[in-house]
Amino acid sequence: EIIFSFLFFLACSYLVSVIVVIDPDILFSELFRTSTAPSLFDLIFCDPPYKLLLANSIVSGIIRGNLLRPGGIVVVEHSTFESIMRPPMWQHIAVRHFGETCIDFFMLSTNNADE
Repeated sequence: EIIFSFLFFLACSYLVSVIVVIDPDILFSELFRTSTAPSLFDLIFCDPPYKLLLANSIVSGIIRGNLLRPGGIVVVEHSTFESIMRPPMWQHIAVRHFGETCIDFFMLSTNNADE
């Protein structure tokens, strides 16, 4: 619910002109297998099932698939019992806690040095 409210806010604010929702089955079976992404995204939201502890695997898939544009943002919603490892070239720009839910915000660096 938090993520969809945020997406609605972005769309209404004209910060995002196109929102792409990718079914998780497609994401794992097709998108992460390709060496080149169909497109680069400015903003990626991840909200995997908490009990499966998939957040780090999804973040790794985003990196392997080269899905994020430099300066792009990744928002990962996950359980407070799962820690997200910050990938090289990603800045951890914010974190929010809501009970047992944690939302991490990362940004891909626009230069070649680790942040």
